[in-house]
Amino acid sequence: MKVLVDENIPRMTVNRLRELGHDVRDVRGTAEQGLGDPDRQRVRLRSGRLEAPRCEAAGRRKCAT
Repeated sequence: MKVLVDENIPRMTVNRLRELGHDVRDVRGTAEQGLGDPDRQRVRLRSGRLEAPRCEAAGRRKCAT
């Protein structure tokens, strides 16, 4: 699965997704880091990837790693 993750997703999660064989694009450290939701969605759609939900978007108070 092709996945886009932003800087709010723990690196541990990114590493685990990669270990499971997923094609993960991490925007951390790129010009796309810190983009707002509309811009990040454009990047996601252009790249044909799913976006890993942030904990806040999933309705959780704290990220589980």
